[in-house]
Amino acid sequence: MSELVLGKDVVLQPHTIDRSGRLVARVLVGGQDAGLELLKQGLCWVYEKYVGEASALVQARYRNAQDAAQAQKAGLWRDPDSVPPWEWGKSEKERSKMAQDAI
Repeated sequence: MSELVLGKDVVLQPHTIDRSGRLVARVLVGGQDAGLELLKQGLCWVYEKYVGEASALVQARYRNAQDAAQAQKAGLWRDPDSVPPWEWGKSEKERSKMAQDAI
């Protein structure tokens, strides 16, 4: 990601604002979609909760890139037990709550 964006101008194509007030957007660098490049390298997941905000073409490109990376076992797909951050966050909150309840 550093090679793609460090020291370069980026263009954001906003999709929505998430429930925490964060902007959900495509990041373009010199016309290249940074998120798509990360997906191709197996360095992230398609976030199904928000990908529906994108055009059908972007959705297809993202899902195809993820499927190809997964088939090639690229990046995070090398680990058969990799956990998407939104699932990890849920389990982390549950562990925290259980620890507080035990006190």
